[in-house]
Amino acid sequence: MRADPVYLHPDLSKLLLLLDAEALRIERADAQSLLEELNAGLNEEDWRLIMGKDPARWYLHLKSLPEIRTCPPLAALGRPVDSYLPAGPESRRWQRLTNEAQMILHAAEINRTRQTRGDMPVNSLWFWGAGTLPYVPPGRWSWVFGDDLLVQALAKHCACPYGNTPITVLSLFAEQNIGSTPLVVISAGRRLRQAHDVAGWRDYLSNLEKNWFVPILALLRQGHLASVELLADACLWGLTRRTLWRFWKKTKPLGL
Repeated sequence: MRADPVYLHPDLSKLLLLLDAEALRIERADAQSLLEELNAGLNEEDWRLIMGKDPARWYLHLKSLPEIRTCPPLAALGRPVDSYLPAGPESRRWQRLTNEAQMILHAAEINRTRQTRGDMPVNSLWFWGAGTLPYVPPGRWSWVFGDDLLVQALAKHCACPYGNTPITVLSLFAEQNIGSTPLVVISAGRRLRQAHDVAGWRDYLSNLEKNWFVPILALLRQGHLASVELLADACLWGLTRRTLWRFWKKTKPLGL
């Protein structure tokens, strides 16, 4: 199970998730010190907190699956946390563990050191994930590109070759042996949207237009692409060279 370090901020009668693990910029020494204090202070028999390859990624080893439903921290970023906390038959136990972790973190010397350096403290843990590995469906994609570690992990689980997101669609096709059905996951905009970063969101859309949408349209018109599928949230659009001739369909601004 993930046990991400986060910073919660009180706002009137609400508690907001202000910074997640990625935004906290935690150094390995800080993470190790905090994990040692948490493991010693919580003293739970059936669990152990560890750090992953990235010092911002913390994990909880459990002997059995907890009976709770959880949400990833990015879903709650910038919002009141009440609706996103663990829910289910064992929710009270996990709320108690979260409260105990908060008290340990509040007293941790390394957090005072972080504040002296101008860094935000780690004042809570965000429990999420856990479960069993999903069924591996028949392969649809010849290659998967994405910077999100979950995307790469799912590709690995499906025995599909994967790599980081290319800068542009042209650099994608410069790759060797990507096959005829590559999947590209561009997820940088989600964090900007959750953080209500309007300027960053505009730059993100401008980058998509320049490096992806315009070149894809040109490749379709030139016959170098057979078809493109664009999935955004719950909407799916399909585009082929033939559909480009549907002049009677009015275009709409992307902002809609």
